[in-house]
Amino acid sequence: MEKIVKPTKKNFYFDIAILIAALIVALFVNNSVGIIICLIIDIFFFILFLKHFSYYLSTTYIISPEYVEKRHVLIGMQKTSIPIADIRAIDVEQTLGGRILNVGKIKLATAATKGYEMIMLNVDNPYILAQDIESVINLSRYPETEKDE
Repeated sequence: MEKIVKPTKKNFYFDIAILIAALIVALFVNNSVGIIICLIIDIFFFILFLKHFSYYLSTTYIISPEYVEKRHVLIGMQKTSIPIADIRAIDVEQTLGGRILNVGKIKLATAATKGYEMIMLNVDNPYILAQDIESVINLSRYPETEKDE
């Protein structure tokens, strides 16, 4: 059975909160330097919001008993697929903000590449998802044999 995972929305909610906070601060600052700093912060977080939002809309991860796949559809479709049997390492990374929001990235490595072949960005509950991938790997490598009764 396939499991379909989308990147989290939590990142762009955070971006919107920072945008609003910087706009509110800009309204109450009386000097031009403070207003310019707040506007620069707003522009930065607006660009970050657009990046997170477009990534959320265009990226899908699929975990099946045969493969883990990343589909990125923005203008064209970019698809990265790793057979379950080829996955050799699963690493999870979380920043401090990621720990607070329970968001992180999962890195999948195979023996064929030196680094990581796939990085699953901005996933909710990354440790649980990594355990799900490990259980699919274990089921494919060590299938339960039926006992004769």
